[in-house]
Amino acid sequence: MNRVAKFLAYDGKVSLICTNTTELVEEVRKLHDLTPTTTAAVGRFATVSGMMGFTDIKEKDDYITLQIKGDGPIGKLISVVKRDEVTSKVKVCVDNPHAELPLKSNGKLDVGGVIGKNGFLNIINKNEVTDTNYTGLVPLVSGEIAEDFTQYFAQSKQKPTVIALGVLVNKDGVKSAGGYMIQLMTDANEEVIVKV
Repeated sequence: MNRVAKFLAYDGKVSLICTNTTELVEEVRKLHDLTPTTTAAVGRFATVSGMMGFTDIKEKDDYITLQIKGDGPIGKLISVVKRDEVTSKVKVCVDNPHAELPLKSNGKLDVGGVIGKNGFLNIINKNEVTDTNYTGLVPLVSGEIAEDFTQYFAQSKQKPTVIALGVLVNKDGVKSAGGYMIQLMTDANEEVIVKV
């Protein structure tokens, strides 16, 4: 991850994490020779993977494997995330780095189309202390990635979460990338929810 800010708000009732992953996504784009749409998809996936390194990894030997498999031309996306004291380390691979689709009617890259709407999101948390795995598997909602991860947190972890992810590409590469994740703690009341 390039830059991360993690903090609590509303007397500890809301957890927030904000990231700037521009350099990370540009490096991944170059390594995999990604097309613009695939850059947006893989960049969003790498960004949320890195954020989960800060929210879900508790011990230094723990790691998370994340997998998205839709029916779109990109194929499967896989990331492995580890964390040290201050850094979330993300490795990403993609089946078809050269997948590309025409722009949507609104002029945006078609991330949902390149991922596909029929498929699954799978999260495997490996805990070295107890030598156990926790696996969360949910169907894809849209293939847009942020919505799919929001669904994962709601269904698999019963944790109300808002996720936003973005990757802006131009002819020279990644201009900007990042995201945020907002999670309500168990003691968040209706007043806090309305404010958020």
